[in-house]
Amino acid sequence: MDISAKPYRILVAVADLGSFSRAADALHISQPALSAQMRELERQLGFDLFHRTTRRVTLTREGRVFLDYARRMVMEAEWMLRAARKIRGRPLMIGVPHHSYLMPDRVALTDGFAASHAADRPVRIMTRHPRQLIAELREDMLDAALMLGVSGHDGHLAFDQRPADLDMLHLARRPVAIAAPEGDELARHARLTAAELTGRTILIFTRTHGVGVSEAVTRGLAALGAEVRHAPEGDAMSVRRHAARIGAPCVDLGWFQQPAADAAMATMRSVPVDWLLATDLLLLHRPDPDPDTARFVDHCLDWRDHQHPAASRTDGACPAARGMQTQPII
Repeated sequence: MDISAKPYRILVAVADLGSFSRAADALHISQPALSAQMRELERQLGFDLFHRTTRRVTLTREGRVFLDYARRMVMEAEWMLRAARKIRGRPLMIGVPHHSYLMPDRVALTDGFAASHAADRPVRIMTRHPRQLIAELREDMLDAALMLGVSGHDGHLAFDQRPADLDMLHLARRPVAIAAPEGDELARHARLTAAELTGRTILIFTRTHGVGVSEAVTRGLAALGAEVRHAPEGDAMSVRRHAARIGAPCVDLGWFQQPAADAAMATMRSVPVDWLLATDLLLLHRPDPDPDTARFVDHCLDWRDHQHPAASRTDGACPAARGMQTQPII
């Protein structure tokens, strides 16, 4: 028995691609096999689905009507197959940004949970771009995801709204700062304002950490009169390493641990900035999580209560964050 709705997938592929050969390539089957299955489907339905010529393939009137039902069958089959995978004991899938192995807080959360729940259900940590994390949560390919978010009082520092179809919990918050070499004028200040930053060139990461944080920090620095320049390598730790090598200031998100053996990076001093810009460690999951995902959520909340007691367990946000806008960095 075919539970994958293969004939309907073929119909949808041919209709979308307008070609039996392109559909066969997309579905990784031979064209004769695809054509035979389509003929058999038409035989069982009692009407033709396509007008076939040597130049093109188009839907018949009946085919156009039936196509919507075929798409629905494909969607229902996908849901059924996902349910079957879960029943067979699919590992708990936790998504994290690909750069987050350098974030001690993220590593502590996922390693701690995997070690304490290994006997209950296998846990897999999946590294993804931030935008992929959101997409795969919605597609049920991930059960939960840890990622950074950007916050600010100023509306134009907060970009897209949080995904309305996902639950989001704040686990911790850190202000965005400037890391400056010990001999730099910026390192002598307790806090940086526009007076110190005007005209200074600050190294910044690319969109590796998400479009939201890159644009928010770039706008914030511009508002304080600083000039932004990208380092040769785009992630935050590589930017800090390059800045230490050339003796230049750079943006410091505060989450990443520098290598203990790197003496040059150890000379960089992080200085707070007079702006309302911070990044948050966020936990996202779908509403009504399954029991294992719910256990991971509880694990994260217990970690938050011990490591960041200022965070509120009732509303999912730090008290200091109330009134501030936060959204995942995608």
